[in-house]
Amino acid sequence: KLMHKDHIGPFELMYNIQLGKTILAFIGLMALNEVNYFFQMCYETGPILFLLGVTGAMGQIFIFVTINKFGALTCALIGLARKITTLIVSIIFFGHRLNLIQTLGLMVSIIAMVYNFLGKTNTEPAQAEVEEQKKLHLDVADQKSGSSGEKKGLLVGGEDPDGEAVATEEDDPEADAFPDAKPEEQ
Repeated sequence: KLMHKDHIGPFELMYNIQLGKTILAFIGLMALNEVNYFFQMCYETGPILFLLGVTGAMGQIFIFVTINKFGALTCALIGLARKITTLIVSIIFFGHRLNLIQTLGLMVSIIAMVYNFLGKTNTEPAQAEVEEQKKLHLDVADQKSGSSGEKKGLLVGGEDPDGEAVATEEDDPEADAFPDAKPEEQ
């Protein structure tokens, strides 16, 4: 909602989040008197920190693009699939043994992910129908503001319920949409 309401792009949002984190980290370094340790660490592990920053930024870009193109649910499913895949590869590669509770937890995660994915693909046509219905009807805010793109009276052309012809705004700009309504007295 924030991105659409204030017209903030994903890269602007990411930049502002990282700028805020940098400011908070700097305040923390100053408050804890760790500035010298910070520069020493940067000198010793600079290239590794740089690669970590670049890969982290690329990951954030993929997250924002995924949310923008496919929605938050798909992004969450991709993140869950990535974590489960990493966990399974780690178990196989390092030869870890899982106890019963760990195995059940892994199975529940996999089943929930597959169920969520299948549930999302089955509900897409229904969501498309809901979106189509929303296009056909204006909500209260759009009715008040007239933001439907065109300005029309409530009765435009055709016949009223009694079968009488109704004037259009083009025929009579002063046509009253509610001819039986009495004006309010002031």
